[in-house]
Amino acid sequence: MKKEVKEKPAYPPESSFVFDDFKRAFSNEPDKQAVLNNLWNKDYDYQNYSIYYIRYQKLESEGKELWLTENAQDSFIQRVDHARKYGFGNLGIYGREGDWEIKGVWMWPGKGIPPFMEEHAQFEYYDKKELDPKNEADRKVIETYWLSVNLGNVVDGLALSKNIWFK
Repeated sequence: MKKEVKEKPAYPPESSFVFDDFKRAFSNEPDKQAVLNNLWNKDYDYQNYSIYYIRYQKLESEGKELWLTENAQDSFIQRVDHARKYGFGNLGIYGREGDWEIKGVWMWPGKGIPPFMEEHAQFEYYDKKELDPKNEADRKVIETYWLSVNLGNVVDGLALSKNIWFK
Protein backbone atom coordinates (compact mmCIF):
# COMPACT_ATOMS: atom_id res chain seq x y z
CA MET A 1 0.00 0.00 0.00
CA LYS A 2 1.43 3.33 -1.05
CA LYS A 3 1.47 6.09 1.56
CA GLU A 4 -0.14 9.33 0.41
CA VAL A 5 2.19 12.30 0.77
CA LYS A 6 0.64 15.72 1.11
CA GLU A 7 2.50 18.52 -0.57
CA LYS A 8 3.18 21.56 1.54
CA PRO A 9 1.63 24.72 0.15
CA ALA A 10 4.07 27.16 -1.41
CA TYR A 11 5.42 29.76 0.98
CA PRO A 12 4.86 32.57 0.76
CA PRO A 13 1.54 32.49 -1.09
CA GLU A 14 1.21 34.60 -4.22
CA SER A 15 -0.20 38.04 -3.60
CA SER A 16 -0.60 41.38 -5.31
CA PHE A 17 0.48 43.06 -2.05
CA VAL A 18 4.14 44.11 -2.32
CA PHE A 19 5.30 43.45 1.23
CA ASP A 20 8.73 45.03 0.74
CA ASP A 21 7.15 48.26 -0.50
CA PHE A 22 5.03 48.47 2.65
CA LYS A 23 8.02 47.74 4.93
CA ARG A 24 10.11 50.35 3.12
CA ALA A 25 7.35 52.98 3.30
CA PHE A 26 6.68 52.32 6.98
CA SER A 27 10.39 52.52 7.77
CA ASN A 28 11.09 55.69 5.82
CA GLU A 29 7.94 57.81 5.85
CA PRO A 30 7.59 60.22 8.78
CA ASP A 31 3.76 59.93 8.75
CA LYS A 32 3.40 56.30 9.80
CA GLN A 33 -0.36 56.66 10.34
CA ALA A 34 -0.77 57.64 6.68
CA VAL A 35 1.21 54.55 5.65
CA LEU A 36 -1.09 52.38 7.77
CA ASN A 37 -4.20 54.07 6.36
CA ASN A 38 -2.93 53.29 2.86
CA LEU A 39 -2.23 49.71 3.94
CA TRP A 40 -5.77 49.13 5.25
CA ASN A 41 -7.59 50.99 2.49
CA LYS A 42 -5.59 50.04 -0.57
CA ASP A 43 -2.67 47.61 -0.30
CA TYR A 44 -3.23 44.93 2.34
CA ASP A 45 -4.10 41.46 1.07
CA TYR A 46 -6.74 40.33 3.56
CA GLN A 47 -6.90 36.86 1.98
CA ASN A 48 -3.19 36.01 1.97
CA TYR A 49 -1.64 37.79 4.98
CA SER A 50 -2.00 37.46 8.74
CA ILE A 51 -1.38 39.76 11.67
CA TYR A 52 -0.83 38.37 15.16
CA TYR A 53 -0.51 39.77 18.65
CA ILE A 54 2.09 37.76 20.57
CA ARG A 55 2.92 37.80 24.28
CA TYR A 56 5.60 35.82 26.09
CA GLN A 57 4.22 33.47 28.76
CA LYS A 58 6.74 34.33 31.43
CA LEU A 59 7.34 32.12 34.41
CA GLU A 60 6.81 33.57 37.87
CA SER A 61 10.58 33.95 38.20
CA GLU A 62 10.92 35.83 34.87
CA GLY A 63 10.48 39.49 34.02
CA LYS A 64 12.08 40.64 37.27
CA GLU A 65 15.28 42.11 35.85
CA LEU A 66 15.35 44.26 32.74
CA TRP A 67 18.65 42.95 31.38
CA LEU A 68 17.46 39.33 31.54
CA THR A 69 14.19 40.29 29.85
CA GLU A 70 16.17 42.09 27.15
CA ASN A 71 18.24 38.93 26.63
CA ALA A 72 15.03 36.93 26.11
CA GLN A 73 13.73 39.54 23.65
CA ASP A 74 17.04 39.65 21.76
CA SER A 75 17.34 35.85 21.54
CA PHE A 76 13.80 35.59 20.16
CA ILE A 77 14.66 38.04 17.37
CA GLN A 78 18.03 36.40 16.73
CA ARG A 79 16.41 32.98 16.23
CA VAL A 80 14.04 34.29 13.57
CA ASP A 81 16.49 36.63 11.83
CA HIS A 82 16.80 34.32 8.79
CA ALA A 83 13.15 35.06 7.90
CA ARG A 84 13.27 38.87 7.81
CA LYS A 85 11.98 38.99 4.23
CA TYR A 86 8.81 37.21 5.37
CA GLY A 87 7.98 39.19 8.49
CA PHE A 88 7.24 42.61 9.85
CA GLY A 89 6.47 43.69 13.36
CA ASN A 90 7.83 44.68 16.68
CA LEU A 91 8.64 43.03 19.97
CA GLY A 92 8.69 45.33 22.96
CA ILE A 93 9.42 45.15 26.64
CA TYR A 94 6.65 46.80 28.63
CA GLY A 95 6.09 47.36 32.32
CA ARG A 96 8.14 48.52 35.25
CA GLU A 97 11.10 47.39 37.32
CA GLY A 98 10.42 43.91 38.64
CA ASP A 99 7.46 43.24 36.33
CA TRP A 100 8.46 43.25 32.64
CA GLU A 101 6.43 41.80 29.76
CA ILE A 102 7.52 40.92 26.21
CA LYS A 103 4.88 41.39 23.54
CA GLY A 104 4.24 42.79 20.11
CA VAL A 105 2.33 42.62 16.83
CA TRP A 106 3.61 40.82 13.72
CA MET A 107 2.49 40.52 10.11
CA TRP A 108 3.52 37.81 7.64
CA PRO A 109 2.38 36.22 4.38
CA GLY A 110 -0.08 33.37 4.60
CA LYS A 111 -2.98 32.57 6.85
CA GLY A 112 -2.15 31.20 10.27
CA ILE A 113 1.31 30.73 11.75
CA PRO A 114 4.08 30.58 9.10
CA PRO A 115 6.70 27.80 8.96
CA PHE A 116 9.52 30.03 10.23
CA MET A 117 7.56 30.72 13.42
CA GLU A 118 6.35 27.14 13.85
CA GLU A 119 10.00 26.05 13.79
CA HIS A 120 11.11 28.80 16.21
CA ALA A 121 12.38 27.22 19.44
CA GLN A 122 10.75 29.86 21.68
CA PHE A 123 7.50 30.57 19.82
CA GLU A 124 5.59 27.83 21.64
CA TYR A 125 6.01 29.91 24.83
CA TYR A 126 4.09 32.84 23.36
CA ASP A 127 0.37 33.49 23.49
CA LYS A 128 -0.86 34.15 19.97
CA LYS A 129 -4.00 35.89 18.83
CA GLU A 130 -4.82 36.57 15.21
CA LEU A 131 -5.95 40.14 14.64
CA ASP A 132 -8.39 41.18 11.94
CA PRO A 133 -7.56 44.64 10.54
CA LYS A 134 -11.19 44.93 9.37
CA ASN A 135 -12.24 44.85 13.03
CA GLU A 136 -11.90 48.32 14.57
CA ALA A 137 -10.73 47.02 17.98
CA ASP A 138 -8.10 44.75 16.40
CA ARG A 139 -6.91 47.54 14.10
CA LYS A 140 -6.49 49.78 17.16
CA VAL A 141 -4.28 47.12 18.80
CA ILE A 142 -2.12 46.88 15.67
CA GLU A 143 -1.76 50.62 15.32
CA THR A 144 -1.09 51.15 19.02
CA TYR A 145 1.80 48.67 19.00
CA TRP A 146 3.22 49.93 15.70
CA LEU A 147 2.85 53.65 16.42
CA SER A 148 3.64 53.83 20.16
CA VAL A 149 7.30 52.87 19.92
CA ASN A 150 9.09 55.61 21.82
CA LEU A 151 10.44 54.86 25.26
CA GLY A 152 7.83 55.61 27.86
CA ASN A 153 4.84 55.33 25.48
CA VAL A 154 2.06 53.51 27.30
CA VAL A 155 0.50 50.46 25.64
CA ASP A 156 -2.15 48.41 27.44
CA GLY A 157 -1.39 50.37 30.61
CA LEU A 158 2.34 49.53 30.54
CA ALA A 159 5.21 51.82 29.61
CA LEU A 160 7.56 50.78 26.81
CA SER A 161 11.14 50.19 27.90
CA LYS A 162 12.68 48.73 24.74
CA ASN A 163 11.33 48.10 21.25
CA ILE A 164 12.87 46.00 18.50
CA TRP A 165 11.57 46.17 14.94
CA PHE A 166 11.59 43.09 12.75
CA LYS A 167 11.49 44.16 9.12
